[in-house]
Amino acid sequence: MRSDFRSAVRDYLYLLDKGYPQTPAVSLVGDRYRLPGTERIMLIRGLCPTGKARERRSKLTAVPPSPEVCLDGYNVLFTILNYRQGKRLFIASDGFLRDAGGLHGRVRDQDLLADIARDLVGFLRLRRVEKALVLLDAPVSRSGEHAALFRELLAGAGLAGGCEVCASADGRLKALNPPCPATSDTGIIDALPGPVYDLARDYLETNHSPVFYAFPSGGSGPQEIQDDP
Repeated sequence: MRSDFRSAVRDYLYLLDKGYPQTPAVSLVGDRYRLPGTERIMLIRGLCPTGKARERRSKLTAVPPSPEVCLDGYNVLFTILNYRQGKRLFIASDGFLRDAGGLHGRVRDQDLLADIARDLVGFLRLRRVEKALVLLDAPVSRSGEHAALFRELLAGAGLAGGCEVCASADGRLKALNPPCPATSDTGIIDALPGPVYDLARDYLETNHSPVFYAFPSGGSGPQEIQDDP
């Protein structure tokens, strides 16, 4: 990572820990160090106040602690899709894998998305999951088709559960409060007691063996582990 970005991380985390709001803080730091858009997104998605990062890390689980998993479907799918498309991914200070891809519900490569869905269902079997409920956001284009595919894949793999298309997968998952939610969404992580399963990170590290940039939880700056996958 560039030295300017390391300095931006230090300053941005300092402001967050002092209670400054996120938006003006990232604007101030981003303008000072002339950060491009991707690096500003990394600050926003990669760092939170130190105490909050510690709290979220306490909920993080690397493998499913229950045979019943509830997936924040597009959160997991889009993270893996961004990796497959060469976008920048990183381990945030709270320990969860996130991306700076910015798909915003737009999927151009439907075949690749379908391949990832197939791989995910097979991976859940590998992790000895017996029941999987996939929640998909209705506003995402072709969500009905994606739901039908997941139902077919889950049935073919002999997994109980299914797939629901919801007005808000986040809201539905929070209401269900399942024993093992699979997501990296901060709103869900903060709302639920945990544990929270980082399925996308587990899947990618098991099947592709990447080494991601990692933001430390303390605030000395990001550790450059390896070039972007």
